[in-house]
Amino acid sequence: MDMTILNIAIPDLTEQLRPSADQVLWIVDVYSLVLAGLLVTCTALADRWGRKRMLLIGYTIFGGTSLLVLWATNAEAVIALRALLGLGGA
Repeated sequence: MDMTILNIAIPDLTEQLRPSADQVLWIVDVYSLVLAGLLVTCTALADRWGRKRMLLIGYTIFGGTSLLVLWATNAEAVIALRALLGLGGA
């Protein structure tokens, strides 16, 4: 679902932030990269700390970061926030 929403938002995003082609690729790919890289680690933490707690932490990170993306003023900020979204998703 995240990728579907991003694909709809890319034209407006590129119009407002004017990212380079490499930055657009990072905006699209960094979420999946961080999510895949941290999924096993976060699952192990959930086994130790509790799945409900980790789920709520993930929701909080994801929701807060989703709000912060609204105030991003450049492509680098969007890339960093999308990486944080990947952490929340993991």
